[in-house]
Amino acid sequence: MFTLDESSTYWYPVSVEMIDAGGRTKKFSFDAEFERLPQDEINELFRKREEGEEPLRDADLVTRVFKGWKPEHIKDAQGNPLEVNDTNREKLLNIFPVPRSIVRAYLKSIGVEGKVKN
Repeated sequence: MFTLDESSTYWYPVSVEMIDAGGRTKKFSFDAEFERLPQDEINELFRKREEGEEPLRDADLVTRVFKGWKPEHIKDAQGNPLEVNDTNREKLLNIFPVPRSIVRAYLKSIGVEGKVKN
């Protein structure tokens, strides 16, 4: 049975692969909170852009839909849960490849195939 869920956000896992200081690939994941956009806004975000029009960038999409994370899933350098706030959000989104990983998770969560350009 389908239950109409009108909540404005939802949680979805984000997987990140990055190279550690020793040159090895390290994988981690966290739960991201995404805004549940109405279908017409999703259509507008992913419509084909006209010539001369700016493409949709990862940063634009992350700014629009990424609302936060579960603090217990991301720790600071001292091992404390990283609270969701503007400063920590900026730090997290400045670590490559975190923004791209968030975009991939969001696209997967809404079933959009294809690639979003930077």
